[in-house]
Amino acid sequence: MNNWSISKKLGAGVGALVLVLMVSGLVAFQQSRSMHGQLDTTLNRTVPQIDLALRTKDAISELRSEQRLLLLSSYAQDRAKQQESVRAIDGQVAEVRGFLDKLASLVVMPEVRTLVAEVKTALDDWDVAQTEVERLAEAERFRLENVAEGQASSAKLTGFAEAEIVQKQGEGKAKAVKAQG
Repeated sequence: MNNWSISKKLGAGVGALVLVLMVSGLVAFQQSRSMHGQLDTTLNRTVPQIDLALRTKDAISELRSEQRLLLLSSYAQDRAKQQESVRAIDGQVAEVRGFLDKLASLVVMPEVRTLVAEVKTALDDWDVAQTEVERLAEAERFRLENVAEGQASSAKLTGFAEAEIVQKQGEGKAKAVKAQG
């Protein structure tokens, strides 16, 4: 290299610079493609997964609220509100199932697939528990109706008994007056 001319040294330097720039450009291009792939994965998989997970969480909270409302409406003997709560619960359960199915199709990691399957199993358990709650709510409504009917019947019986007692007392007084007179 000592016996190279200036033009050869400049040519080699410019050539080395062009080579470094080409390698640098190739690395930058590969990085931008990789970033594009990561961004695509984030937008098409991660964000929808997070959205579905949050929507599922909110829907499950709504389920709990509706179940409480069902119990309260049953206790208050509000049949219309009770039926409305049952329909709302059925709709929420269907919505949660839809969210979980979409989430399962987006998930890649086996651990997350297992978690989604566990939530689906818990939702099946929820259905069994919800059926029992509806049965108990209906039984409570009938019990309260029977108590109300029993109270009404008791009031009628009490009224009849009082009328009979008054009548007997009147008959007894009449006999006493005849016996004296």
